[in-house]
Amino acid sequence: MAFEPNKVTWYSKALAMAVFVAFPFIAFWLGVKYAQLKFAATLSVVPGNEVQRMTADACVAAGGEIVNTLGAEKTCPTGREYLGEATGLRCPCICCK
Repeated sequence: MAFEPNKVTWYSKALAMAVFVAFPFIAFWLGVKYAQLKFAATLSVVPGNEVQRMTADACVAAGGEIVNTLGAEKTCPTGREYLGEATGLRCPCICCK
């Protein structure tokens, strides 16, 4: 049997279908891993600057205001002081004064 690189066989069809089906899943998995890597890099804590966690009531009692950071970086608006993360809420919120 001679080698025929241009011949379409049942095996080549099966391999093409497997690659066609598997590629989106592999690409999604790689994208998730990359996003986790990027997100972990943005939340790395500098030694000595541990994140202060407080409830919403403690934030208001300290004279702060709760800021929703969904889809944004965890930073306060310009000119505001960061007090810590607000816990016990249904959003990724921070407390700014």
